[in-house]
Amino acid sequence: MPYAKTHRREVVRLHEALTSRGPEPSMITDVEFNDCDIYGPAVVGILHDVAMESCTFDAPPEALFIEAQADRPYVGIIGLSNVRLYDCRLHNVGVLGPPDLLDMFRQALTGAGEPGSA
Repeated sequence: MPYAKTHRREVVRLHEALTSRGPEPSMITDVEFNDCDIYGPAVVGILHDVAMESCTFDAPPEALFIEAQADRPYVGIIGLSNVRLYDCRLHNVGVLGPPDLLDMFRQALTGAGEPGSA
C-alpha cells in the first residue's frame, strides 16, 4: 500500500515511511506532515524543495545538523524531496545537507541553542 501524501496529527516512524513508499526505498517524496510526531532514529538528507516551519527537535542544534560534503557519497540517509513539515515534533532525527542550507535551518530555529527548538 503506498504511503499517504498528507499526514495530520499522526505518529510517523521514518523507517515505515521508507519501506512502504514508491520505487526509491531510501526516499520520501511529495509528502506533507502537519502537527505530527516524527520518530527516528534517522538522519534525513535535504535533497530538493524541503520546508520545515514551526517544528521542534529533541536535541540542540549542534547535535542535529551534519554538513554534507559534495565530493563524498553517503549511505543510510533518508532522502527528502518535495516534503513539507509544519508544526511537527522530530524525535531522534538528524539533518544532513549543504552548509548554506543548514545555515538557513539553524537560523529558523526558535530559541536557537535550546534543546527541543526548531
